[in-house]
Amino acid sequence: MGRDRQAGLRRRLAALRDSGYAIRNLGPYGALAYDWLHDAPGMTPALRLHARQRWAAWLASYKEKGYHPRDPGTNYQAGYLIAATLIAVAQGGEATEQSGPALWQLVADQLWGKDMAAALATGGALDGGDWNEGWQYGPLSVAEYALAARIARASGIPTTGITAWLTSLLRRHVYALNPSDRMWVGGDLDDENAYHAPQVLPLAAVALGDASPDDKRWAKGELARLKLLDKDWLLYDALASVGDPPAQVPRATWPTWYLAAATATLYARTTWDDRAVWFVAACAQTASLDHRGPNAGNFVLSRGAADLIVDPSPYGSLSTLTGNAPAVMSRQLPDGYIPSQGAWGQAIAWKWTTVTRSGVGRGDRRAVGLDDARRGGRGALRLRRRVPVPGSQDRRPARAARSRAPAEQRWPRRLPGRRRSREHGRRRSQDVPAVPRPG
Repeated sequence: MGRDRQAGLRRRLAALRDSGYAIRNLGPYGALAYDWLHDAPGMTPALRLHARQRWAAWLASYKEKGYHPRDPGTNYQAGYLIAATLIAVAQGGEATEQSGPALWQLVADQLWGKDMAAALATGGALDGGDWNEGWQYGPLSVAEYALAARIARASGIPTTGITAWLTSLLRRHVYALNPSDRMWVGGDLDDENAYHAPQVLPLAAVALGDASPDDKRWAKGELARLKLLDKDWLLYDALASVGDPPAQVPRATWPTWYLAAATATLYARTTWDDRAVWFVAACAQTASLDHRGPNAGNFVLSRGAADLIVDPSPYGSLSTLTGNAPAVMSRQLPDGYIPSQGAWGQAIAWKWTTVTRSGVGRGDRRAVGLDDARRGGRGALRLRRRVPVPGSQDRRPARAARSRAPAEQRWPRRLPGRRRSREHGRRRSQDVPAVPRPG
């Protein structure tokens, strides 16, 4: 093998290391440098041609072998999308070689016209502004979407749905903060704390993206209120500071509950002050997803500064038992899974019901990861729990799943105070430290 061929092989292997993750760190900024330095001394036509050839090879390799290249709502796809978009725009009409027109068609017609259009639509993977992999992986991804969409639209590529999505992104941020301004992550979290600090990049995404004027001002208001600055991704921070001055989010005029549809995550609170009762119930699908364990029905609860029920699941947990979702002694699951939920269920969704003035409702929720033809399952466990949603008396979500197979339901709780559980058919009590009421 010749030296040039060996060098080319090493470059391809390096580009696809970690399933191609590096494309998000090098591709977009290489494209910006190409554009900004286009006529600088030393930027010869031969050097520009070489850059375009390397981009073509890299993007083709990622499209074929990269991780999740066509799956919006995953962090790898976000990196691929912004790299492909910025490269297509940067090289523009200069890329008269075959790869140039093909890349533009891929970006405009497939990545934006098909994949992202579906994800941004009602019922799509981004509906509601939440992130399927959880918010350890969401911040950079949503900033990449916002910047890529802004550049794509300015270059004539339709980005239908991006403004509404940025609206939902801001609202998810607001509702996901507990009364102590700590954030529900909703997936893997490599942190010993129950909740995460507020994040700058989702707010920067709204402020720099094609959001409405009000949403831009409110996002900047949150950045100022929470004193958030980005020390790592300076480009996004700088772009977010341009434009109208900040304004405070008008929380008092907003409803006290919000449903992030794509992840089926319900956020609710009694009031908007720091003494509120705050509640999150997550019933997301887990099949084909990374960084989200089999925990349909998981929930947490805070009262003011007291986090009464938390989810202590460690990073990478594949067990239902580490959180607060219902566990099941089900005949539909293999021995190695019991009493966890199965991770391969598909038919998971909220159903709605109208309830009384008490604000408590009940409805059906199907297949908590238990109905799977590959395992020979023909039914799923039925579970019911009433879910209170404060502040409204209209329609309410409630969760349930159902099964034809007998099963014992188990409901783990991570809570302070006195709790009861069943062991070998006998009721026992266990004392744990209580959390005092605030104030």
